[in-house]
Amino acid sequence: MTARPSRRNAWLLIALFGGGFALFVWFLISSRASPLSVETHLREQPGMAATLTAFQDGYPRHYTAFMNDLAAIANAQGETVAYDEATPSLRRFIAAKSGLIANAPAPELARLATGTRDLILALQQHDAELCAQFVTRGTMDRARMPEAVTEQVGQVNALLIRAAARAEQGAAATRPPLGPQDGAAWYLAIRGVDPTLADAINSGARDEDATPAHLCQRGATLWRAAAALPEAQAANVTAHLVRQSFGPAAPQAPGSAPAL
Repeated sequence: MTARPSRRNAWLLIALFGGGFALFVWFLISSRASPLSVETHLREQPGMAATLTAFQDGYPRHYTAFMNDLAAIANAQGETVAYDEATPSLRRFIAAKSGLIANAPAPELARLATGTRDLILALQQHDAELCAQFVTRGTMDRARMPEAVTEQVGQVNALLIRAAARAEQGAAATRPPLGPQDGAAWYLAIRGVDPTLADAINSGARDEDATPAHLCQRGATLWRAAAALPEAQAANVTAHLVRQSFGPAAPQAPGSAPAL
């Protein structure tokens, strides 16, 4: 971490080199980015505070390294480059933990289902195209999101990180692929939300030519149905959606799951 110069150090510089040069050196040192200054800036951005708090709580060593890396980038390439790297770096971290997320305790995954459902419904009301991007690719153009939706993204990312941390802290229960009983319960819940989608799933219909509104509605239905299930089944369905979104996660053992 880059230490901030003290007042005593400032007077020492003045004594050694004279006032003008000392003030110039003081400016150069004090204007350098530090992990603390980077963290302060990031926490002021919409949606970042919740994500960073979960990251710091669940993975303190990784969090410290993350802030140190961003400060180094800021000092080498500029603060804009460092801040632009923050979200992709967090996204890569979450993706690397997808296996753990899928094996998190049931309460954590049930909360993730509810949080993702609420986020998709908010996106559906705001912008069907953004919503479709999210449910098909797990990413969005953050510049187009209102602050309230950005805050929900941060909350969902916090849920993902906390789920991974809980699994890594010894609370993981290896979940097999989605079984027929849970799949049937999920299908019935889907039919209760959107019978047309249930019929399409039953017939094996594909949606390559679907409009953004249709894709958004499909994602919203899948997550609404998952969140409506009893906790244990909601957890198993959510684990299935996480695996579908992130793909095989190596070397860990774990619609679309959320991402930054």
